[in-house]
Amino acid sequence: MSVDDGRAEGAGPEGNDQEQSEGERVYPAVKAMPELFEYYMIGLRTLWDCLKVPDADKSTENYKRILALFAECGNPSRNWDKLWRSAYEIEQRMVPYLSFDQLVAQSAKRLKQAEKLALPGLDAHAARLAEAKALDPTLREAAMQAEYREFLGELHIAYGKRRLDRMMRKNSAKVIMKFAFVMVGLIILCFCLPGIFGFFGVRFAWFRHIDLVTSAHVRALALVVSFGLLGAFFSRLGAFNANFARLEYDDIVDSFQLAYLGIRLWVGAIGSVIIFYAIFGGLLGGELFPNIACVGHANTCRVGQWFQDRVWTSLPNADYAKLVIWSFIGGFSERLIPDFLTRTEAQANAAKGSAG
Repeated sequence: MSVDDGRAEGAGPEGNDQEQSEGERVYPAVKAMPELFEYYMIGLRTLWDCLKVPDADKSTENYKRILALFAECGNPSRNWDKLWRSAYEIEQRMVPYLSFDQLVAQSAKRLKQAEKLALPGLDAHAARLAEAKALDPTLREAAMQAEYREFLGELHIAYGKRRLDRMMRKNSAKVIMKFAFVMVGLIILCFCLPGIFGFFGVRFAWFRHIDLVTSAHVRALALVVSFGLLGAFFSRLGAFNANFARLEYDDIVDSFQLAYLGIRLWVGAIGSVIIFYAIFGGLLGGELFPNIACVGHANTCRVGQWFQDRVWTSLPNADYAKLVIWSFIGGFSERLIPDFLTRTEAQANAAKGSAG
């Protein structure tokens, strides 16, 4: 029994031309419809055309709803999420019309798909379907229909969740890309600050008397915070990239939404500042750590007379580079600063105890 037959029902033997036009209207050739959805609908239409629906059922609400849903799935103006929900509803409403052999074939196909989808409770569904299949012939069809309908419902929810996960990953990727542009701009600004200060210092004498912009300490702190933010962002970016295909809705909401990214950046900035002052105060030291007093530039690579008089570019020296790296590490690592503070607290308590 086809959808076309159902919609043209009552037209009589002479209604063949009308039946054909009705069928074309139900299943238009929608160029914008994704191929996956089109193939899915072809499978449903083919199955529906193979079903033998009793005449008594053609006046039921379930039968009429199936025909209406087929028509909706051919409407290109609808939202794709709604189209998929309509297709899933069609499949579930068709279950009462499936014969036992069709139920066995459809359940075997869907079990394979559920296995690829890693559907929770798949083994239990497979066991119940097998139990229903083994029942007495007078009972097994109804039992198979009931279990197959429940299994389909959970499978469709899993498909919907997968689409939601993909949408969330896409939206989070957009947010992270915006953050990336901000971070790049921040780092560029950080490296341009000496030149900007030098330019305005030459042009405007009053600018040289503003402590905030002339203080080497403030500029070093700006550098530290900038690379701490970059390290924190890089940690989230790396986690997102490494787990992109496996991220689910809960993971994204918990770890990659705008508010969480903002909190992570704050943690990174504070961590880099703590690292800076730990090095500055002598709590951390050695060959791997910078000498804060020597952080600066190797005065090379002067470019042009105008730049020589106003703005000059130079390469950072080794201590400058070390400070950048440790600032980045302070923002990137989520355990470095807590472990350092715990160790420092333990050493302070030990020293206090020995002094007492």
